[in-house]
Amino acid sequence: MSGLLPLTALALALLSLPSPYADALPLTFVPSLLLVGSLLLLNGTAPRLALSAPSASPHRVERVEALFTAAGRILPSVQSPELLARALARLCVPEAADACLLFVPGPDGTPKAVASAHACAELEPRLEDLARLLASQRDGRIARALTTGQGQRFDQGALERLCRETPEGQFLRAFAVRSCLVLPLTVGPQVLGVLVLMSIRDRSSYSAVDQAFMEALAGRAALTLDNLRLKAEAQRTLEFIGVAAHDLGNPLCALQLRLRRLRAQAGASEGKLQEGLAHAEQETRRLGQLVHNLLDLSQLDSGALCLEKEPLDLAALVQQLAGRHADQAQASGCTLTVHAGPSTPGPWDRLRLERVVTNLLSNAFKFGRGAPVVLSVHDEAGHTLLKVKDRGIGIAPEAQQRIFGRFERAPSAERQAGVGLGLYIVRQLVHAHGGTIRVSSQPGQGTEFTVCLPRPPASV
Repeated sequence: MSGLLPLTALALALLSLPSPYADALPLTFVPSLLLVGSLLLLNGTAPRLALSAPSASPHRVERVEALFTAAGRILPSVQSPELLARALARLCVPEAADACLLFVPGPDGTPKAVASAHACAELEPRLEDLARLLASQRDGRIARALTTGQGQRFDQGALERLCRETPEGQFLRAFAVRSCLVLPLTVGPQVLGVLVLMSIRDRSSYSAVDQAFMEALAGRAALTLDNLRLKAEAQRTLEFIGVAAHDLGNPLCALQLRLRRLRAQAGASEGKLQEGLAHAEQETRRLGQLVHNLLDLSQLDSGALCLEKEPLDLAALVQQLAGRHADQAQASGCTLTVHAGPSTPGPWDRLRLERVVTNLLSNAFKFGRGAPVVLSVHDEAGHTLLKVKDRGIGIAPEAQQRIFGRFERAPSAERQAGVGLGLYIVRQLVHAHGGTIRVSSQPGQGTEFTVCLPRPPASV
């Protein structure tokens, strides 16, 4: 503590300097000075964590280091709030406490006990009874800690008063609690839980230094808990996007079929009607592609993407897709040429590769400036290559890798519709098949995408 006083005095003196002199100091100088002093203080008192005593033995120092090392190893790897609660309780007992309770806000904001641990396994049922009692007190200390985010430290004298005046006193007497810490788990203004540590019998009472260090541990746990909460919210959002995209797909498909029938029924003389129906069909196709991309995105990010592989002739597939996209090519002013000789079938997912081809063709029509587009398939040793080549605006070298990122679009003087998902989806689906995709392009000279899909060796 003595090492911090001179630094604190110097910081206060600097803060009291007249404005012209104080303004000449770097903005971070005084905070940095106090930070150095705090580190000196913490380094000098760290061995007293959890087992405060007049002298710190090497064994106690090792226990402190082991506790924080274990926290750094265990907490980031936890995958659910329930597992985090149990891991935190077991982490604190017996290294930092003889008994531990963990509470989180329930659906109505009241405390909910989620984990408990006692150094003596036989006493854990009684500890659970205490947890239920504390959680039931709507105006109790745990509820106030969840509301205010303020912790408390109870020494033996304060605990004796609690034993006389509160319902939980019977448990505190039965457990012979000598000292207690109530530690809110906070991230910013949000209180995510409350950790209760109890020292029993031979363990010394918690000191202010112990409280500071255990608050640091609680802070780590709170960050992990908040990350898990955000991950769960993102997961729910992705699931909603997936369900919504799936539900939107069916009426869109039906609408596209109706538009095609109307176009077929409309007479050739009805030029304006034909033109209007063609534009409507084009917009529904574009919307349908976005819906499919959102569905793929939700499955990719949630880890729910499952390939339904079957023996698939890629050459035959691109011939079918070329016919399906003939109207889109005509609307964009491009001619679509297909070079697809006989190819060896591979174990691929038909629907996913349809997405790959559709996104690459749509990209070529969009940026092809009405120039010809070539779609080709051919075999190489152990691989099948799919290529889509246009003679459009091209892509600058510095943007050629970035375009495969999520929501990324190559800079262009021509503003085009799109959210930057198509090529990201293409790359993810190709990688899911164990393949690769590369781009070759020069500004003003067009772009060629090459998808390389591995084939298993033919059985003899």
